Amino acid sequence: MQTHFIFDSRLEYAIPLSDSVLGFHKHGIQGKSFFRGTITQELNDPSKDYHLIGKDSLIVLKMIKRRRCTNLKISSLLSSQNVKDVNVEDEAVDDINEEEVEEEEEEEEEDICVLTGHISTMTPP
Repeated sequence: MQTHFIFDSRLEYAIPLSDSVLGFHKHGIQGKSFFRGTITQELNDPSKDYHLIGKDSLIVLKMIKRRRCTNLKISSLLSSQNVKDVNVEDEAVDDINEEEVEEEEEEEEEDICVLTGHISTMTPP
């Protein structure tokens, strides 16, 4: 029986099960067998953050999916005053202010995940 485990990621939490231990890290989970120390299951998705929110009898995770999206917005970076300081004509200023520029933003989607088939051996107080 294993008494020492090495995980591939920095763990935020660990939960013992009847035959293994689940290690939770920022981008997923990794399960290790008590008997051989081998990986029993693995989830590692850098595009998502996982947070353990329930651990009594059901193991519940909050998943936050991060994705980059590109939005087109009217440029307001150049004001008439700044452009005039570099001696550009007013017509050129109007053209610049009406240009569309790409701007990247990060959006988040949240979901709740229940890990089925896992019963924590921890008993609630």
